[in-house]
Amino acid sequence: MKKFLLFTLLLTLIACSAESGEMVVSEAWGRSSPSAVENGAFYLTLTNETGVDDVLVAAQSEACMMTELHEGYTNDDGTMGMRHVDGIALPAGETVELKPGGLHIMCMGKQVEFNEGSAFAIDLTFENEETRTISAEIQSATAEK
Repeated sequence: MKKFLLFTLLLTLIACSAESGEMVVSEAWGRSSPSAVENGAFYLTLTNETGVDDVLVAAQSEACMMTELHEGYTNDDGTMGMRHVDGIALPAGETVELKPGGLHIMCMGKQVEFNEGSAFAIDLTFENEETRTISAEIQSATAEK
């Protein structure tokens, strides 16, 4: 019995010391829009390879006066809407796509014009991971990526 407990403890220590994966952020982008348009949005793909469930709890960019995590939805009458969400769940081993009409990072009070080809830094804050700074490239106004 003692050998079994020692063996189990050893396996647990090895598992805990094994290097975990990372939160993979890819394909960060936004749509171009003139300065007369006050708001914009950023989209990206998050793949949680950490082995632990996590949550994207905030995003911030100097390109925006304020940012919020949002989700798009369809009303009963078929019209589209969007609303603030407190976080975006990132289950371990899964990929979550922030895309037009769905989850996205809303940029309110744009501080700069979103010109095609420009790029903006965005700080992503996670519940369990360190804050990560990424770059989002501005695509054409009709991009769907």
